Amino acid sequence: MRKAVVLISFLSVFQVYAQDELLRTWNELMLSRPVVTAQAIPIKLALTDAVNIGNSAIRYFEGKNDFRDAFMPEKQQGFDVRSERFVSVNGWNFYGRFSFSKYEDSGSRFTAMADPYRENPYKIADSVEADWRKQHYLLETKMVSPLLFRKFRAGLGMRYEIRNGARQRDPRPLDKIVEIELTPYVLYHINPKWTLGLNGYYFRFREDLSVSLENTQRPRNIYKLLGLGEYLYNGPVILTGGVSRLYKGNSFGSGISVAYTPGESQFIQAGVQYKKHDEDVTDGTSSPFYAGNHKYSNFDLRVDYLVSGSRMSHRISLDYNHFNTDNTEFIQQFNNTTGQYEVLYASEMHHRTKDRWTLDYSALRKDVQKRLLWGWDVSGNLYDHTETYPTTQSRREMTGYEVQLGGRRWIYLKQTSVEVGYQTLYRNSLESAMVYFPGTASTDFVAANITFPNFYYENMPAWTNRLYMQVNLPYLNNKGSQLYIRASYERISALENNAYYTSGLHNNGMMVTVGLYN
Repeated sequence: MRKAVVLISFLSVFQVYAQDELLRTWNELMLSRPVVTAQAIPIKLALTDAVNIGNSAIRYFEGKNDFRDAFMPEKQQGFDVRSERFVSVNGWNFYGRFSFSKYEDSGSRFTAMADPYRENPYKIADSVEADWRKQHYLLETKMVSPLLFRKFRAGLGMRYEIRNGARQRDPRPLDKIVEIELTPYVLYHINPKWTLGLNGYYFRFREDLSVSLENTQRPRNIYKLLGLGEYLYNGPVILTGGVSRLYKGNSFGSGISVAYTPGESQFIQAGVQYKKHDEDVTDGTSSPFYAGNHKYSNFDLRVDYLVSGSRMSHRISLDYNHFNTDNTEFIQQFNNTTGQYEVLYASEMHHRTKDRWTLDYSALRKDVQKRLLWGWDVSGNLYDHTETYPTTQSRREMTGYEVQLGGRRWIYLKQTSVEVGYQTLYRNSLESAMVYFPGTASTDFVAANITFPNFYYENMPAWTNRLYMQVNLPYLNNKGSQLYIRASYERISALENNAYYTSGLHNNGMMVTVGLYN
């Protein structure tokens, strides 16, 4: 009888350990995932031991926003399905993820576009508050080959993304965005410790936007934005039928990375990337009107350091990103003979520069049985934004910072484990300035309803708190699959008063997730 009790006790301990092995493997991969996804050349993926593990989930979310900028909806509700996996097949290492989201944005204002937050300033806005129905598809993968000629590896990163949005109230936008990104790379293993990587980069963007009226007897106003409160004709466009707009652009770039592996438990990678984008915006199809040209250049420098041990694992990441845009407007006339618009004059009118420095630290702590006990996340970033529209002498400047702290704790029961986590984020501006010379109510509509509210929203000190709990259920039929249920709550609070917002405004959101590790 005593032997049976000892055997049962031993088996119960082994069950808990085996149950935690899947959790530990996945969370350790999540600790190193930014090194795979944020670095253009996934050298860490190439050096990863054979692995086959994934996480699939379905999530329901909803939120209510009292503290919102000009474009943010009053309410949001929807669901998404997502899957993420690391897998090794015949010496090839793969990382991939897929997601599909379907949701409704209720009470959205001043936008006729599915994504009003893009850097391209040539947007279309309106004055209607209405509900949007949106969908989002994402497919992303990175792959690395086995060794070629004993020293080389080849690989490819791909991302395919589609966003759809429609509104069932006049004026009725129908918007579709398609993005394709390709990153081919070659790795050269100089010796067992040093690896050099080179990559190319291509990105294709296309957005098809149409705005129509169901009730053509009641004209509506739309605004063709130019940036920093300015818009075409300094007044609304009276919509009596419909308009269409095409955004079409391409990016090219390249980069270099070097990785150093001083030992089995340490990994360091530094990478530099440079990209240039050129995007045309045209209205109409048979006789296109050049609504603007959007160009940007992007420079990124990133360094990652990973160290893993029997009891502790750490990641430290440092990133610097520089983003510069130049946007061109056109003076045109219609040629009755050719039936086309002809450009008489082109000039760069709108400029924006963004710099961001980010430092991030994450860690996991395990017990003597290598079960996860604690997790920590600490990050901070400093940013500097400058936006100008020289002909009107308008200017917007902002320097600010964000600090985030987070912690997790795993608690083990007989057949299950519980993960409890908390994150807090504080943001504030150090310096800010907005220069805009007012005109009439007609010419200042966008500045009063979009530009200034967005400026004061970004300038407002805010505090975000997130709390979640995840219950990890026992293995399914002892086949290496494990269900989990997760619930989370988020609250964003405005902390001070300014010209557009008052302290005490809050945004509240919740999410329920049912997922599967396998």
